[in-house]
Amino acid sequence: MALLFLAVAFDPVFGQTLPVEKGTNALLASARASGQGMRVVGPDLTNMQRTQPITGDISIETSEMGNRWSHVQNTDGMRVAATFTSGGTRYEITVEKPMPRHPLGQYTTWSGVVYDHEMHGDTGIGTAKLPTMKPEIALWGWGTVKRDGQVIAAMAPVHVMVSSGDRPMPGIMLEVDTEDKTLTAEPDGYIHVMWPKVEQLQMPTAQTQTRMIVGWIAMIGIAGLFGWLAYSETGRRTDLT
Repeated sequence: MALLFLAVAFDPVFGQTLPVEKGTNALLASARASGQGMRVVGPDLTNMQRTQPITGDISIETSEMGNRWSHVQNTDGMRVAATFTSGGTRYEITVEKPMPRHPLGQYTTWSGVVYDHEMHGDTGIGTAKLPTMKPEIALWGWGTVKRDGQVIAAMAPVHVMVSSGDRPMPGIMLEVDTEDKTLTAEPDGYIHVMWPKVEQLQMPTAQTQTRMIVGWIAMIGIAGLFGWLAYSETGRRTDLT
């Protein structure tokens, strides 16, 4: 028990305020990008040859609660804030409500947040028109979209991916209603923007390692307890004979 306490107490996030208060088992991650980016325009949201420039910033905070059998039992946490100017128009997109499952059940959303999982390509997750990707952070949520200060959507489906290094399509990608294209206030029916460089990325490596240590300590403790009980029972039978 003392070792268990020390492992938790020295966790770098012990006592840290969660981005979204959902419980003590959340794995936290965050990312940020700013400056120049691009917006895909036209009927094909995957046509990276047809774009227009944007400028702005995006910040992402997530808490991944693990995948349980019930979506009621498990809801991840997220906080996304994106502000950018495109074609002289200012957009503000915020996401705080997770999408625990795809509205039509077409694929899993991992209860809203997932870290380091493959998607797109031939994975069956998202559109196959994008290459297979393994973003550090991916989330699905319901967002509010403002254009020049006016709300044009209050519950729009939003998908965000954060990829760094030499991963396919590095940067931060923000998609709003790209599957159904029902964002009626927009000419294309969707918003798809990208920042090519991740300025800040924090993943829950230390938390994951701490959980592994705690898990091993618990397993060793349980094995030791059963071993002691077995030894005690053998000694008791010997005394009786």
